[in-house]
Amino acid sequence: MQSINEDIILLQRLKEGDEQALQECFYKYRQQLVTLAFAILRNEEEARDLVQDLFMDFWEKQRFLNIKQSLSSFLFISTKNRCLLKIEKDKTRRKHFEQMIVPDSILPISPMEEAEIEQELKRRYFELSQVMEKLSPQTSRVLKLAVLEGKKYKDIATELGTSPNTVRNQIVSALKILRSNLKQQ
Repeated sequence: MQSINEDIILLQRLKEGDEQALQECFYKYRQQLVTLAFAILRNEEEARDLVQDLFMDFWEKQRFLNIKQSLSSFLFISTKNRCLLKIEKDKTRRKHFEQMIVPDSILPISPMEEAEIEQELKRRYFELSQVMEKLSPQTSRVLKLAVLEGKKYKDIATELGTSPNTVRNQIVSALKILRSNLKQQ
């Protein structure tokens, strides 16, 4: 009962713009939320980043203003939903990239067909390499870090000394160029 009352007071303080309340909320729930995120994502670093982003978003976008249920329920449900969205986003990103290189319709059946497929893969790789050369070196590097290495926009931005929004824009631009050029060939 005391925890529920503490959360009600904490939520009220958040609604009043008390940054100390955010800090208290973070320290109260961080480890439990990271544990939940880790159970879903199976990656400790991603779990920690996701929870950190959740709290940043929670404060910057004032998500606490619309809380109708308990604070803890909101945080746990938000964490679970963000994890599921991340998993889906990662699957979609990898699938799109793989389809640009190897469409699902290419399946080896005989040694002769395997040789044809290998030749087709080399041709597609060459096409992809040519299109990648059309990208600026920075955009190409950002795309490789995001798609091939699976890095987050925030991590790429830190590594390259730019903003996550710039990274996102470069990836969107690069993917448009790749799709457009690869469809023409």
